Amino acid sequence: MGRRGDHQKEWATAKRVLDAKAEQLTRQLARSTHALALAEFAALDGDMWHRWQHPKMTGSARRALIQACVTAITVHPAQGRQWNPGRIDPQWLT
Repeated sequence: MGRRGDHQKEWATAKRVLDAKAEQLTRQLARSTHALALAEFAALDGDMWHRWQHPKMTGSARRALIQACVTAITVHPAQGRQWNPGRIDPQWLT
């Protein structure tokens, strides 16, 4: 095994270090994206519903805003064919 085993250990160590750094950078980017989404939403005029409908609120902007405020969303089973917003149960970030 000799040298090959040594190379595999070095590779595994380097991979762990790089994976940890990638995870850290991903978390930092998510925080800055969420902060930007919150700041842009707060800067818009009108009440919350008008801000949500604003042309600047793209699907990506809405998604980032939700991710900044919610840790999980549970969608309960439908009871019939009528839309029921009560089926949506967000877990708000506190």
